[in-house]
Amino acid sequence: MSRVKLAYPKIPDSKNSPLKQCIAFEKYDGTNLHWVWEPELGWYAFGTRRDRFDLDDRGIAEFNLAHPGLSEAPELFLKD
Repeated sequence: MSRVKLAYPKIPDSKNSPLKQCIAFEKYDGTNLHWVWEPELGWYAFGTRRDRFDLDDRGIAEFNLAHPGLSEAPELFLKD
């Protein structure tokens, strides 16, 4: 697992948001997941708000040890 400083600022409210289409999802368990894509590499990393893992067998195993309740997430993401 690589250690990277991840920062996701809180959005205080919507009063300054543009009046345009917005896609939102429920966050039932309080966990944020992120997925990292680069044109040269494709999808290569993922993680939570505070950590990042390589999107390979080793990284997925490390993620599953660190976040047992989310172990289905990488499998679902990689599913065709």
